[in-house]
Amino acid sequence: MPHSDLLVCLALRIKLRRQLGREHVIDAKPFSHPRNCAVAPDANSLAVKNTSGAIALLALPTLQLRWLGPPAKEGCQLLFSPCGHYLITGSWRGELIRLETASGATQVLEHTVGSLLKWLSQSQDRSRYAYVKQPIAVGDSPPADSIVALRSWPFESQPEQHLAGPWRFVWAAEISPDAQSLAVMHQRKGLDFRLDIVDLSTAVVLSSVPISYGGSNIGLAWSPDGCHLACIRSNGVTIFEAPSLQVAGEVPCAYACHVSFSPDGEFLAIGAWGQGTVKRMTDLLGPGAAALA
Repeated sequence: MPHSDLLVCLALRIKLRRQLGREHVIDAKPFSHPRNCAVAPDANSLAVKNTSGAIALLALPTLQLRWLGPPAKEGCQLLFSPCGHYLITGSWRGELIRLETASGATQVLEHTVGSLLKWLSQSQDRSRYAYVKQPIAVGDSPPADSIVALRSWPFESQPEQHLAGPWRFVWAAEISPDAQSLAVMHQRKGLDFRLDIVDLSTAVVLSSVPISYGGSNIGLAWSPDGCHLACIRSNGVTIFEAPSLQVAGEVPCAYACHVSFSPDGEFLAIGAWGQGTVKRMTDLLGPGAAALA
């Protein structure tokens, strides 16, 4: 979490830990199966979404429940607006949803019929967003190609722009901290997964590498300076240099399910179905770490 050593962990309960995850601070259980979370810009609130699409807003650092929304189709991540007055999320009904953090009041901003909204990311200043719309297959026909959308805040006055690329089925689209690049994980055929980095000013694919997908979840995270990209792969997490996608480091971890950098970029947190871990980046990048970082 920003300006502290607190770490948010999602398991059977929502937990706050410190000392690189070694020390338990407090926990709460507003609902079962928490899946995604986001910390408010002022670090005074934590929003959590579960696998049923219910959203809870908790106070930090007490984890006291402020409000709890009803279940909805799970959908994608949830993120705070730049001002912190709103949450943005999406559903598997194709809805782009805005919630007021003061009350939990919900407004559907857009509804794309026949699609899932399956990934949502934002730039470091929370002003630029990327999300993935996946058309649903009808009958025996395969689904249409994924739609990668870009949008600026506020959404009401900023129409979405579609980014064309060599993609069939997009699993993740993670926008870089400076909103200049987009990391796209996509699947071509069978188990043929690839990771691309795209220049958003030209829509040119700058680099592309095959990904041996085999974790328990899709996971992508940019370092705060945009110099590295962490990606869940089979049997662990790989850290790539950006934009070259040259391998900079590897972390073995069975059944990894989440990856995230600390706000200062000094640490990398990896969630897993067994036991997560927190690693110092200088230990992962090897002798050239100082030069790379």
